[in-house]
Amino acid sequence: IDPSPYCPSVLAFLLRRVSSPRLSRATPSRVQVHSIPRAKILGDTLDEATAKFLLNDKSPTRRLGGIDNRGSHFYLALYWAEALAAQSADAELQSQFTPIAKTLADSETKIIEELIAVQGSPVDTGGYFRPDDETTGAAMRPSDTLSQIICSI
Repeated sequence: IDPSPYCPSVLAFLLRRVSSPRLSRATPSRVQVHSIPRAKILGDTLDEATAKFLLNDKSPTRRLGGIDNRGSHFYLALYWAEALAAQSADAELQSQFTPIAKTLADSETKIIEELIAVQGSPVDTGGYFRPDDETTGAAMRPSDTLSQIICSI
């Protein structure tokens, strides 16, 4: 089970990045069906977000009280939203992500506090193979602030 409450692991994001150039250009064998111009924009902005993520060292810490996978995913989402808001190749994406990037940035302290506050306590999810969706969802989405922002997209 993926430990991230909001999205696939960072590795999965990076693997998707590898495939985006293939989706963004048409070739004789892949005419219009695979020519998705937004794929290049999404891939390029993900590259920018990944670079910022690495430069700011937002990987999970190994100690209690530091950011875990949930916090790392928050930062990747924040940096990706900022990159999408800053790009000018697609005005629709830009206008969609500008308020999201601002809201995520303005809520950073509160979100990180909410994510860190739930660390260190065991959670009964109702079972390993068939966890209870409600209990597991509550445990994996401990930040109401972040959940509200994501649900608004």
